[in-house]
Amino acid sequence: MPQKDKPKKRKPKKWCRKRDWITLFLVKIIMIPYFFIKMGFRFRFTRLRLDRPYLVLCNHQTFWDPGFLTMMYNRPIHFMATDNLFTNGFGSKLLTFFFGPIPKRKQGGDIQAVRAALKIASEGGVVGVFPEGSTTYDGRPTSIDMGIAQLARKMKADLALCNIEGGYGSDPRWAAKTRWGYLTCREVQVLTAEEIASMTDEELHAIIVEKLTVSPPPSEHRYVSKRRAESIESAVYICPRCGAVSTIVSSGTGFRCTACGLTGTYNEDLTFTFDDSSIGIKLMSEWMDMQKEHVERVVTEYDQYIFEDDGVRFTISERSIGKRVILGIGYLRLDSNAVSFCMSNGSERTIELSGIDIVSPVSGRKLIITTRENSYFLIGGKGFNPYKYAQAIYYLKGEGIKEIK
Repeated sequence: MPQKDKPKKRKPKKWCRKRDWITLFLVKIIMIPYFFIKMGFRFRFTRLRLDRPYLVLCNHQTFWDPGFLTMMYNRPIHFMATDNLFTNGFGSKLLTFFFGPIPKRKQGGDIQAVRAALKIASEGGVVGVFPEGSTTYDGRPTSIDMGIAQLARKMKADLALCNIEGGYGSDPRWAAKTRWGYLTCREVQVLTAEEIASMTDEELHAIIVEKLTVSPPPSEHRYVSKRRAESIESAVYICPRCGAVSTIVSSGTGFRCTACGLTGTYNEDLTFTFDDSSIGIKLMSEWMDMQKEHVERVVTEYDQYIFEDDGVRFTISERSIGKRVILGIGYLRLDSNAVSFCMSNGSERTIELSGIDIVSPVSGRKLIITTRENSYFLIGGKGFNPYKYAQAIYYLKGEGIKEIK
């Protein structure tokens, strides 16, 4: 009897590739002048040893942070990126080919991402991670999980700790446009693998948190743009004077409440000025804290829907397929039990709140809702506020005023 051909063994994926150096060279040539002119980016070129693996950790302030670190260092860096980056079809394939990012779930641990990081370290490469998980809404640092210290110890690599300062002023998470101002990236400390091995997880975690923490606004620097307040309604949804919901409208450097007529300006030093001097809010962090205090009122005082927005595009990424499929455009509705997508073609999809694992606003008018089976990507029109849905859903699920990442 003829023998069956044995299936060929699949070669293990090699993360560190020669083309990474070509990509690094091209990125530096193109992006350094661009970010200097566009945002006033400044950095000090820093060398990592070529004979050691590294884990590079940095605070997270803008969408462009991976680019800033790439420009600062002399070696290619494989950054951990949330898994939604890998479901954009041809664009995702290009990013994977040129940059070799590591897929990671939006929140919580991810064993596959850890294995990839260990493999890169074993090849002598460099892994980049932003332990805060997502950029900040108000300039204040977000929490850093203990798991990042455990990863650093497992990798047995040198640890480089970096700071990005001025990123929130230059490119806030909620903003429509970047601003020119003060933006720097620098290395603040390096720990060798031997030093890390002598520490406990708690000791290492404390150092990471300390070194990655930067001062929140206000700023002594100025961030210049004629459109610096635009899209601020994607972060703030409660009027600080009348308490109306979803009535803030931005334009240029200012905004107003369509319910009570309150007007305000977002200043170049990242503070607010209102036409009503009785408003005590000066910083975005104070406005966000005020909204947290009002969540219970918002989710209990409603007629039919807690929130409702029209003109939202719905896309699904099924885990089994691994790519995005457009469901349609229509209404997004939230009540006390479920989120509903009501498409203009008459179809409807409902997700029970109990089945939702993660709700995360992304870069302005985008929202990701993740269940055990699927991820839903929602993009709203002008004035859409994804933050309010995340805050209300977590509250309704009994998780209180949860930190939104």
